[in-house]
Amino acid sequence: MAAEGIEARRYTLSYAGDHAGTVEFLEDAKPQKCFGTVRSKVRVQTQTIHAADFAGWRFDPEAPWNGWRGHSVAALLEPLIGGAPESLDGRPTIDIRMEKRSWGPSVADISTRTSRRTPFIAVWITRHGLADDSVTGDRYFVAATQGNGGWKVDKLWSQQMCARGENAGQWTAAPCP
Repeated sequence: MAAEGIEARRYTLSYAGDHAGTVEFLEDAKPQKCFGTVRSKVRVQTQTIHAADFAGWRFDPEAPWNGWRGHSVAALLEPLIGGAPESLDGRPTIDIRMEKRSWGPSVADISTRTSRRTPFIAVWITRHGLADDSVTGDRYFVAATQGNGGWKVDKLWSQQMCARGENAGQWTAAPCP
């Protein structure tokens, strides 16, 4: 599946630890529903996440992600997953995991625009094998919420794995040398 002059990018999606399907990103692709949440007969227990889970991660509430909007979670995250390497040099990989979650009581310690009881889609994105001589990988945690205007990023934390220096081979929020 490819549009003229555009190479498809295929990603595997999981929801609540189960395989939910694949999604292909094309410039003119129409969104496809991969699972239903409103009329689903399967109830998924919503687990909580605490802000303390992201100690050692970078969080910038004023970053550009505040303005990201999309008609689907996949479209919303295109700025992060659309930048995946085009070639197989270094064998780049990307792992995307999605689950329905809610915030634990410690979320009051951070800037938030939603109630801690409001469920959201938690997305973990991990990329390895980046074509960068100082950063070999990066990872993100995204809290995506749906409103009248579509999906938006409510929170975003990030880390990177340095190729050299004292943090080499470790996840860190510090800049890589």
